[in-house]
Amino acid sequence: MRLRFWGVRGSIASPISNAALEAKLKALLKRAIQKNVQSEADLAKFWSSLPLHDRGTYGGNTSCITVHDGDDFLVLDAGTGLRLFGKELSTGKEEIDKPIHILLSHFHWDHIGGFPFFGPAFQEGTRIVIHSPTNDAEKYFKVQQSSPFSPAEFAFLHAAIDFEISKGLDHKKIAGFHVSSLGMSHPGGSMAYRIEGNNGGIVYMTDTELADIGIQNIHEYSTFFNGATLAVVDTMYGLLETYTSKLRWGHSSVFPFIDIVRDTTIKTLVLFHHDPDLDDKDIEEMRERAQHYYEHNTPEGTMEIIAAYDGLELDVPALNSDA
Repeated sequence: MRLRFWGVRGSIASPISNAALEAKLKALLKRAIQKNVQSEADLAKFWSSLPLHDRGTYGGNTSCITVHDGDDFLVLDAGTGLRLFGKELSTGKEEIDKPIHILLSHFHWDHIGGFPFFGPAFQEGTRIVIHSPTNDAEKYFKVQQSSPFSPAEFAFLHAAIDFEISKGLDHKKIAGFHVSSLGMSHPGGSMAYRIEGNNGGIVYMTDTELADIGIQNIHEYSTFFNGATLAVVDTMYGLLETYTSKLRWGHSSVFPFIDIVRDTTIKTLVLFHHDPDLDDKDIEEMRERAQHYYEHNTPEGTMEIIAAYDGLELDVPALNSDA
């Protein structure tokens, strides 16, 4: 199994500003001069030594991930990153000879706003199945794609689009994957998904608040994680000082998630749904502090903590492997 992240921000798309980009470029040029970079070989070595927050960006598209296992794939959420996945499908790098299954966590715009720009939805012969926590999904999609909000109304789409309900704790076979779901604490509700392949699997748990969960909830969550090897979790308010100032907003800090998954089979924890106000250095600081917290409290632990960025690709660790 393999993941690709097309959008990792929460709330609203947040492209890097010209001022921030200029500051990055000036800092890189200054460091390159200090390192006496004079040839392409020097440049390649210098570039490979740089962390992501210096040489690139975590990105600004909102929530969208694809899960691949051989020729099978699923889409998790339809934020603005979905447009880029649609372009990849439309250029023939991916086949559209089978239904495109989209699993929605909920209907806030940062999770559905990419669908009106999803190229395959305009292609006749394409079939799209949208799985969501409610039978009102079709109504919500039609409202989003109606006048005066959109010039391309839902009725203009040429693809065959079906809607299915994902109820909490049900188990389904979708596009070659075993999928189960669990309701989350979030304004208006949200759904987490567990997606299993032949050896291991992932948990996608975005848009949830952990402040009020009790012992029973913690047990339910850890059971949901156990058996999966990679977890993508909502760490929008990653640092505790931010989290405590925004209680009841429906999002989480990274540290409670570390406590919940530390004794499960999770080998890779991916920080996701980044606050649009966080810049690249802020996100890297969050990841570093999370890794330090985990290592300090779990000295023998081997879990890797990664901050998701637009374009990141990850292999899902096998359940029966130490790799």
